[in-house]
Amino acid sequence: ALATTMELFRVAFASAPLGMILTDPQLRPLQVNPALCAMLGRSEAELLATDVWEWTHPDDRTANRELVSRALAGDVSSYELETRCLHRDGHVVWARTRGELIRNADGTPQYFVSQIEDVTERRAAESALAASEERFRVAFEDAAIGMAIVRPDLSIVRVNRATCAILGYSEEELLDTTFLDITHPEDRAANVELVERALAGAFSSFEMEKRYFRKNGE
Repeated sequence: ALATTMELFRVAFASAPLGMILTDPQLRPLQVNPALCAMLGRSEAELLATDVWEWTHPDDRTANRELVSRALAGDVSSYELETRCLHRDGHVVWARTRGELIRNADGTPQYFVSQIEDVTERRAAESALAASEERFRVAFEDAAIGMAIVRPDLSIVRVNRATCAILGYSEEELLDTTFLDITHPEDRAANVELVERALAGAFSSFEMEKRYFRKNGE
């Protein structure tokens, strides 16, 4: 039964699509799988000849050590974090790591078994999205003309400073209203018709001149 269990563990460990590593309590590698070798660009022999800290980004070592210390102290039995690993060629691999501490019968720490998932592409996508959102924010907020984001019912989601200046309302006041509320009654029907035609797919943009009411009644 023990031999069967060991063989099942070996097969599952070796064939896992995620990086897997078995270490002693000091995070010295005892066993690594092919997925981890491929992820870090290192051979099994190279990884077994190092400790985890050698291929952990220097800026992330402290956070890692704190989690390991908490596990060894019995505060937690497992931990999870995203950290940077160093590929053999020097580039950074972002990894989501989940470590589980295995203890023997008397509670002495024996091994850490860790799953390591490469999340570099996801982190890059998140970074690109954040940069894109920041570019949009700057362009939106600093635009010399009024700009607004509205829902299909013309309730207001977001306005820039120029819109507030043009209409004499604060941002909070405008977010609590709709564009129809501040549109001259004689211009509302034409505005609604254009919105409805856009929603129906007749066009994706439109342009019109209309009258707004400023906060002071102008």
